[in-house]
Amino acid sequence: GNPIQWTATPSGTHFTTLNEAKAPNTSTYIQADSADLAEVLSVTDPPQNAIKIDAVIPVIYGYKLGSGPSDIQMGFNISGTNYNGPTRPMSATLGPMIEIYERNPATGNFWTLGDVTAASLLLKSK
Repeated sequence: GNPIQWTATPSGTHFTTLNEAKAPNTSTYIQADSADLAEVLSVTDPPQNAIKIDAVIPVIYGYKLGSGPSDIQMGFNISGTNYNGPTRPMSATLGPMIEIYERNPATGNFWTLGDVTAASLLLKSK
């Protein structure tokens, strides 16, 4: 996705750094060093046999660094337009943050497989 304004550790592609199907850890991550930085990540390989999508539920694991931004927004970038979720405070310890989107924020309709494939996850430091 675009923009990519956060810093990846280890360096490299941000998707490779974040695409983990294992327990979260602090050795691979992206970091925002100031407020109002956006990170847009494409959705890959959604289930192709989905008959009905009840919700899209992004889950991130994160925490606030001592000098970094204290809040985050999770949302979607759809057709170049950002749909920011609510501003949420970051915890001082690693933990999950979950948002539930029952409807596509661009249309107000229930999600379709095409909607999910076309959407990108948006993270914004606040």
